[in-house]
Amino acid sequence: MTAYSGFQAARLPSLEYIFGQLAQVVADLRREGRSTHSAGVKPRLAQRLGGVFDEKAFGFTTFREFLAAAQRAGIIDIWPAPSGPDVMIELPGQPPSDVARHGAPVQIRNDLWATFMDWSPGLERAYDRAQGHAFRVSVAAEAYDPQVRELRQAMQTDRIRFVPIEPITMATQTEWARAFAAERPLGERDELIQALRANRPLQEFTRKIRTLPYLREWAAFRNQRVAEAIGAWAQQHQLTVDPVESSEGVHDEELPNGSATSSVVARAHPLPARSFGGRGAARTNGRQQTATGLDLGTLRKRAHELIECMTAEELLALPLSLGLLYRQ
Repeated sequence: MTAYSGFQAARLPSLEYIFGQLAQVVADLRREGRSTHSAGVKPRLAQRLGGVFDEKAFGFTTFREFLAAAQRAGIIDIWPAPSGPDVMIELPGQPPSDVARHGAPVQIRNDLWATFMDWSPGLERAYDRAQGHAFRVSVAAEAYDPQVRELRQAMQTDRIRFVPIEPITMATQTEWARAFAAERPLGERDELIQALRANRPLQEFTRKIRTLPYLREWAAFRNQRVAEAIGAWAQQHQLTVDPVESSEGVHDEELPNGSATSSVVARAHPLPARSFGGRGAARTNGRQQTATGLDLGTLRKRAHELIECMTAEELLALPLSLGLLYRQ
């Protein structure tokens, strides 16, 4: 099996060896303070095995069947997840960790966060198997940008490489907020539930949660739900994608992944680097241009179109310098 780097096709590693690697993955995740949901365990197991893990090579139809076999062998225990259809994996004799409630919020990969958590209209979203990267592209940009036009054509014709992404809807995120609110103490719970009855429930909930001592707990709760949703999507499309940022990329922010930074927006909209950059401006033939020669009017038009596609949280997070917004 060429899927397992370092092993010859005729010498597929034994199931006992795979079980041992699975146990090590679970132990590593617990030591790092990470969730042990199965959606996150499979990508880590694949990394230990050279990049890909296919349970079918060992006679299992699904990853859940593989886990059940490991449980019967006494390698792991399987526990129901606090919410959703996923399960949590623990070593025998260990209670399930409650990372989503009491630990540090997991940091979702920026490209995945931007594509799954922005339901703005006028965008197409996909995962590029070749690059291992998720992105959004503005449909309106196709009219003036040949690179965007070429990318959209490739997305439509090469369905194997470009896997479509449907964002997590506002309704789903609102249900997460309701579930979180229901677990708060009586006074704060009533405040949050009242906020969720507003015309824009998620925005009002976000505004209210910032005034209460539950901001970090909400970030942990929500980010775990996002990781589970991305994991389920990856399994549906037979992708090995770890939705959680590596420890080197985690930053302790007030609200992890709560609002898009300028770098997120730049990577989420794969517009050509040549279109942006340069802080100075000059006038040529009576027209104001940037230092890179781009017509300032065109830059303003593109900035306006980009802003039209942004969520409220992204708008609130905009820096004063729009130059940072387009930095690749």
